[in-house]
Amino acid sequence: MAELSNKIDFVLLVSVKMANPNGDPLNGNRPRIDYGSYGEITAECIKRKIRNRMQDLGYHIFVQSNDRSDD
Repeated sequence: MAELSNKIDFVLLVSVKMANPNGDPLNGNRPRIDYGSYGEITAECIKRKIRNRMQDLGYHIFVQSNDRSDD
């Protein structure tokens, strides 16, 4: 794999209807919302979704959740 020589920024847009993409465990798993009543997804949730997808594709993942551990 080639080294990255520049910083790479990206935007991720997730559209969800009638679902809870990132529940708040400290608030009865209710959806996280901002002050404008828009849904909010934390950076940790996005990282976990990417790791789970990569693991589903067969890649070895260093940081695994307990319920999806391959070790």
